[in-house]
Amino acid sequence: MDETTPHMHLNFIPITEGRLCAKELCNRKLAQLQTEVWKKVGEKYGLDRGKPNSQAVHIDTAEYKAKKIVEAAKQRGAEIDEQTERKQAELTELTQAVEKATN
Repeated sequence: MDETTPHMHLNFIPITEGRLCAKELCNRKLAQLQTEVWKKVGEKYGLDRGKPNSQAVHIDTAEYKAKKIVEAAKQRGAEIDEQTERKQAELTELTQAVEKATN
């Protein structure tokens, strides 16, 4: 999959009793519709259902990318720290072996 958060966009025209009527659909029926679509499609492919009635605040693309760069840098820093600790342990062992051999 090419997205870290797979999602779907659906464009539709809400028509009720032959009339354009968004108010009736958007009250609570839209969340029900989203759940039904997820049950028929998303669940089948192992996708998670977003939290119904979520008030999540989304961040803009630049902020998201900056956040990902910072996370990657922190992870790389942790990897470097781990490598440094291993190399320091190796150096300590070698130093002790040299001291032991010279004595």
